[in-house]
Amino acid sequence: MNAVSALLSAVYFLIFNLTYSVIWFVSVLLLRPMLRMVGHELPRGYTDVWATGWGVALLRGGLFLSRARVRLNMDDRIADHDGPFVVVMNHQATFDIAVAFYVLWRAGGRRMRWVLKKELLRAPVVRQACLETRSAFVDRRNRRQAAAELRRFAGDLKRDRVSGVIFVEGTRATPDKIRRSRWQNLLEPRPAGFAVLREELPDWPVLSVTLHWHGKDGVAVFNTGIWKSLLQVECTMYEPDALPSDGGGWLEATEWPRCDALITRWKTDRTLIGRAQS
Repeated sequence: MNAVSALLSAVYFLIFNLTYSVIWFVSVLLLRPMLRMVGHELPRGYTDVWATGWGVALLRGGLFLSRARVRLNMDDRIADHDGPFVVVMNHQATFDIAVAFYVLWRAGGRRMRWVLKKELLRAPVVRQACLETRSAFVDRRNRRQAAAELRRFAGDLKRDRVSGVIFVEGTRATPDKIRRSRWQNLLEPRPAGFAVLREELPDWPVLSVTLHWHGKDGVAVFNTGIWKSLLQVECTMYEPDALPSDGGGWLEATEWPRCDALITRWKTDRTLIGRAQS
């Protein structure tokens, strides 16, 4: 059954991603010139909506076919906030990209854009979609370029009232990488990007999203990595007045230890372990 699920998942992801991407891209190609003919431009949030739909459908389909489940604990204050967030997340699996869209969708149907590494400009669909939404592509070897790009990105987020999401580890936390980290469950954070967003958006609350896949044995989408696993997600909101001006320092000294300890508690919770194994 495990192999059958892997095959079904692979077929689903292939067909869904190809079909969804083609429909979105064709709609952009058709609508843009049609709207310009009548003196209008394609709405800036058009691709944001498509991206949210992609993430929610991908996650739900993947969980269903892999017989996996999600347990989401969301801060009650999130529902009372009617604006966007600066979102920080840890990163364990390919599916985490869809998780981010799902979390913001559950948080009131909010739209989001990404901070991505510049290398993803070589990924055709990702490149085009994120260029359409004016997400940030940063060169991790060039701090000046990264800071300038993040300031541009923050300005667009502010103008369009859209949340910005950053995986502060910079890459997926595989077991081999974690063994080289000083944290038990996380990689060393790269707080510089988050610090720039906090500096540019000081009045925005921070949404800290911590996730852990119980029972996951891989990181790729097209394998059995999430078969019968349990995805645990916690979302904590921090009001801007409750955060120090040094966002990077807060992330390393306060929030990252909290997230690491939270995952440790999840990993030793017999109830959660039993749910993942059932």
